[in-house]
Amino acid sequence: MSASGEPEGRTENAEKGQAPPEEPREPAVALSQATVDHLRREFGDAVLGVSYFRDETTIEVAPGRIVGVCRLLRDQPELKYNFLADLCGVDRLNLEVEGPRYAVVYNLYSIPLNRRVRLKACVDGDPPLLDSVTSVWSTADWHEREAYDLVGIHFRGHPNLERILTPDGFEGHPHRKDFGVGDEPVQFTGEQEYIRRDHDTTIEGDVETYRRPDASAENPTREPAHG
Repeated sequence: MSASGEPEGRTENAEKGQAPPEEPREPAVALSQATVDHLRREFGDAVLGVSYFRDETTIEVAPGRIVGVCRLLRDQPELKYNFLADLCGVDRLNLEVEGPRYAVVYNLYSIPLNRRVRLKACVDGDPPLLDSVTSVWSTADWHEREAYDLVGIHFRGHPNLERILTPDGFEGHPHRKDFGVGDEPVQFTGEQEYIRRDHDTTIEGDVETYRRPDASAENPTREPAHG
């Protein structure tokens, strides 16, 4: 320590006009481990698995406990995951994974603590059904509608579970793996008649039409030069 009480390295850098070196940060996985430990203490067997990949943590939870898990992650002072960054549905058909066909993935972010974690709840059934988390984060409203529209996952308790991307009357869910690709005919709707106009044009004709006058040719609009 220096006489001023500052670390010697920080004082030396300040004298040289340089920014002090950043203190080493704790890895993201280590930060998210506190979240995993807390969920295991509170929910026990409802935490079905934890995976780590490239400093990202994914926690799989029992689908029947998803609302309680999300509410604890939001309200616990040590966690404060107060922002649902994203929610999406996944069709795991033909993937080499065990368990139900469908999954819902929740990407959570703690704004006060600058931490991220991912939840996953897997569901099956026809239709696949999961409780809505709109009572925890209002932003889940449109996210869940998108997962319903594209993957066909139903969310119990959602205030307005309707399609959000595909048109009214659309049949099927285009992000399911067994949805036919290229089989959906183009639909023209509305009262205005669609008129097709065929134009017999060529590049040469367009060039000739819009050719600028030759500067060397006599221009009748040009005023005579004064000698």
